[in-house]
Amino acid sequence: MKTLLVRLTIAAVAAVVLGIIAPASIKADPVHFVTGGAIGGGVTVAPIAGAGGVGGVAGTSTITVSGLTLTFNGLVANPCPLCPNSTPFSNVDLGNFVITAPPGTVVVGSTSFVLTVIQDTPGPTGSGTATATLSGSISATSGGIDVVFSSAVFSINGINYSLLLQPGNVLSLNNQSTNLGVTNLQARITGSAVPEPASMLLLGTGLVGLAGAVRRRYSNRQ
Repeated sequence: MKTLLVRLTIAAVAAVVLGIIAPASIKADPVHFVTGGAIGGGVTVAPIAGAGGVGGVAGTSTITVSGLTLTFNGLVANPCPLCPNSTPFSNVDLGNFVITAPPGTVVVGSTSFVLTVIQDTPGPTGSGTATATLSGSISATSGGIDVVFSSAVFSINGINYSLLLQPGNVLSLNNQSTNLGVTNLQARITGSAVPEPASMLLLGTGLVGLAGAVRRRYSNRQ
């Protein structure tokens, strides 16, 4: 009985201490990634992974159709302090599309787009992709191009990326009369839940109470 009492007391103290002095250590790691894209299978600059949560090279891809230029610019993300137990970030940029269109209407037809995200933190370094089809007719002031993704969600090392899209997994690109032809591709990032400081404190106080009950029972038997 004495051994059980000692063990309960030690466990309670440890849980309380962790809940009070170590909240930073039980947060999830920051998330660091680089992105790139391939329009019509072509890549102008391939993305290169960072290391240890810093650095890397953003990828780009450009096509030209009848004077219309369409570019996807990837990015090197600043480490976002992901905390799965709080409201997840809802506007994390993954890159942007830029359209430069001639005065006349251009029929883009149908071509492919593949988004690539390379994540180095949390590691090990891994990648995820999202595949889409580009189609539509556009000019400098009217029309538009829709990017239709086959899936809006992918995961890398337990981190989930959910693209922020319109119904049907559609991203409608701006023509030059709207935001200078720039359209951001964004995502919500979430991760696996981890114990909160409050949970550790609750566990610790519960163990303290249990230890007290065992001590009283043991004393009554003496």
